[in-house]
Amino acid sequence: MAEWLLENVIPDSLRSIVVGRVSREEMEGEIKANKGGVFWIVDLEGAKDWVHCGDSPCIFPLDTHPIDALSEHLQSFLSADTKRLPHLKVSPSILTHLTDSYDTALSLLTRITDTTQRIRNAQRLTGDVIAKNLFRNLPLYFSHQLPSTLEAQEKGWGAVIVGAGPSLDVTLPIIKEWLEKGWRPIIIATDSSLKALENIGIDPHFVVEIDPYKTCESCTSSDYARGIGLFSIDCNESWPQRWNQFYILPKNEIIEQFFQKNNIQQASLTASSNAGLTALAFSVWLGSGYSLLIGMDLSTDSNSNLSRYAKITGRPNVLSNRADLFTIPGNFQPQVLTPFLCDWEATAAFCQKQGQTHTIINFNDRGAKLPSTNLIPPEKKDDLYAILENTTAPFDVTTLTYEPASIPQAIANSLYQKLQKNCEKIQKALLPLSKGASSPSSKKEALGKLVCDDDISLIFSSYVYNIMQDLVETAEVPEPTWNQHINILLDLAEFCIASLKDRDL
Repeated sequence: MAEWLLENVIPDSLRSIVVGRVSREEMEGEIKANKGGVFWIVDLEGAKDWVHCGDSPCIFPLDTHPIDALSEHLQSFLSADTKRLPHLKVSPSILTHLTDSYDTALSLLTRITDTTQRIRNAQRLTGDVIAKNLFRNLPLYFSHQLPSTLEAQEKGWGAVIVGAGPSLDVTLPIIKEWLEKGWRPIIIATDSSLKALENIGIDPHFVVEIDPYKTCESCTSSDYARGIGLFSIDCNESWPQRWNQFYILPKNEIIEQFFQKNNIQQASLTASSNAGLTALAFSVWLGSGYSLLIGMDLSTDSNSNLSRYAKITGRPNVLSNRADLFTIPGNFQPQVLTPFLCDWEATAAFCQKQGQTHTIINFNDRGAKLPSTNLIPPEKKDDLYAILENTTAPFDVTTLTYEPASIPQAIANSLYQKLQKNCEKIQKALLPLSKGASSPSSKKEALGKLVCDDDISLIFSSYVYNIMQDLVETAEVPEPTWNQHINILLDLAEFCIASLKDRDL
């Protein structure tokens, strides 16, 4: 039996990732034990006996391929089993050969597998909630779209993007000071920053909220509703209920495919993976002269017990567990810790691209590094203010009009009818199975046919993923699992029909 430096065995997994050189006998054992395949991260010399072998593992030659290419190959390997991660086995050879390269590869591997599992867990837990939010907000999306006139209307003024990271305790009072001097940018706030803005006496012009679970009450005082809302189509219902003026942004790429399939033009701006990035994307979409980021730390505060939020936000500061943190490049430290790995990666990629043509200023004294941005520490606030004051014209709030665009009623009605038709198809297929005595195989077959339907797989995409995981399961799936899928799909279909009840079909 092989002696591994690190071994993480996943119950019932039929796939394996091996890191480092191993003997031929050890690799043959891995191939035999893992019918789903073996992904081997190894230097080319260590894999020379397998390179041209027909029954070889999937080899990533560490010393001849750029490390950036590893991510794509890993994602492809992981996608073959959407329910379980592969086993992970690390050879002691990495301690004596190409140690730095293997260390980098192992760090990337750990990051990708952990992120993949977190996303899968979230999808299993929230799929039905997201679907209900979407059905509830769908009519609002049709009647509260971003108008193209807004994009042209705001060109040129500076924008402040307000996050909720620990550095906000330092930078927000400076912003308040500048506003009192007469500085007039557009203020785009994230949901978690609202109490901080309210506490310090700053009114945002726009408020971004994209979290299906986050309520108004968790972010604001009971009567707060300042600015124009930018809410995702799957947001909690409390936001559009309280705000009188708001736009609804599409978020799920798959549901966007369903819209386009039904003659609804693709939106010019979609909600991103996090509120801060969505706010920044909105600033760029507006054509602002620059985007000034504050409280966009995207990391824990290493100076205050790994806190995630600024004290001024009033949010419960759940401290991050070090076991849940990832190491990423820092602004003023070589590395910082973050629980927001996916958010940082998406924001960094956006900044890398947009920062080439749009000025992005990261006003911060800590936090994660964002490429193609201009990092300015608070001690240089006077120099920064002098530049900002003379860079763009002051924003005139009286020019900010609220005129949401809408989908033509005929197109909306056509889509409502298709939704109802597909919900009725689900009820026809599953109601008999939910009431009578049916075999697990018949339930699996019925669910399989439904999720293979193009429209149903798009409409219910946030929950269909959960069903797909069990449909491709090689081991026997317990009957209660099929019953749960059937009951949830029926509940979603009934909820969708009820949401359409008052519509003019």
